Amino acid sequence: MREIDFRKIYKQTKHKNTVKPDEELVRYMNFPKLISLLETKALFLSRSDVFEDVDEGLFPSSYLNISIEGGQNDGEKPQLNQPILPEHVKNTKRSIFINSWNILKSGSYALWKIYGEKFGVAIQTDFQRLEALAKFKGALIRKVNYIDDDGFFINASTNENPMSVLEFFKLKKKYYSYEEEVRIILFDDSPAPSNTIQIDNIENLISKIYVSPFAEKWFVELVTTVVRQRYGLNIDVIRSGIKINK
Repeated sequence: MREIDFRKIYKQTKHKNTVKPDEELVRYMNFPKLISLLETKALFLSRSDVFEDVDEGLFPSSYLNISIEGGQNDGEKPQLNQPILPEHVKNTKRSIFINSWNILKSGSYALWKIYGEKFGVAIQTDFQRLEALAKFKGALIRKVNYIDDDGFFINASTNENPMSVLEFFKLKKKYYSYEEEVRIILFDDSPAPSNTIQIDNIENLISKIYVSPFAEKWFVELVTTVVRQRYGLNIDVIRSGIKINK
């Protein structure tokens, strides 16, 4: 039987999760949520156990433990999946909080339809800015891997440290791959249903605001007025470049 090079698999998986520091990201939302963000100067994080996706914290059935603590030295073999981990991940979901972004590219018709349609907006930042904000709160930032249950390997420890299971929250089913999601993942064992990350300077985080391609002209003008005059922000507000027949 052919031997598996576990270290090679680990390196390949780790590489797939990288995002360039200047990678442009957007967060789609409706207009009231934009107002909330500007008023509170905070990013809202939802608790993972209330997400619509029941597979949040997905534990691949074929998971092999290739951890930093074990299986990396010559002569050592990585331990196989330990039964305690799936239950540990499940129990931890109430302490995991997530804030979702998407890789910009040319924008997403599907995400505009989901988030607000005629009254939707999207704030733009880049990975480096978002990572700095997440680290200040002690959170991780990860690019989501879209997988089937089998044949996926992940770096996570088998110990009881809650931080060891955060890596499972960068996994989603392949049918969500259109999202191209990058997410902030925070562990907090308080019983609160949500969490926040404060933003010292909005302009240091948000570089641009897009308005839905489905929006009327008056709504684009309203968003511009609110951002520029009500909040005094020097942030460009532009309509999405997606062309539709209205």
